[in-house]
Amino acid sequence: MAKLYQKEGDDYKEVDAFLQPEVDEIVTKRLDRERSKFADYDSLKEKAAKVDTVENEWKTKLEEANTKATDLEKQVGAAKLETEKVKIVHEFKLPEDLAEFVTGDSADDMRTKAEKLAKGVKPGSVDLDKKPKPSDEKANDTKQMAGKLFGKKSD
Repeated sequence: MAKLYQKEGDDYKEVDAFLQPEVDEIVTKRLDRERSKFADYDSLKEKAAKVDTVENEWKTKLEEANTKATDLEKQVGAAKLETEKVKIVHEFKLPEDLAEFVTGDSADDMRTKAEKLAKGVKPGSVDLDKKPKPSDEKANDTKQMAGKLFGKKSD
C-alpha cells in the first residue's frame, strides 16, 4: 500500500492508497469468487435440458394414455348400451331379428322404441327371413309382413 498526501484546508494529511497491481489482485480475487459461484452453470444447463426432454416425453406419454382411456371409455359405453339393448329386447320379448330396430343413445330411448315395437308386433307374428328371394316374391312377402304388422290380411 502506498502513502499519499491529501490536502485538507492548509494542512496535508497522509492517506493510504492502493497501487495498480494491488487493485488488479483484489479485483482478480473478487472475480474468481464470483465465477466460482457459477462454475457449475454448464452442468446445470445440461441437466435443465435433460429435464425438459424428459418432461416432454412424459407429456406425450400422458396424452397417449388419455387418448387410450377416452377410447376405452367409449368402447365400454358402447358395450353397456349393447348389453342394455339385449336386456330390453328380451324384456319386451321381441324377436332377435327386430333387435336392430331398437336404437338410441340411452337405455330409456331404447326402451321407448322397444315398447313401440312390442305394441305393434305380437310374438311369432312377424317372421323375418334373411334368405334372398326373387324380386316378384319380395313384393308379395312385403305385403304379408305389412299385413301381419298392421293387422290386415294380405291377398
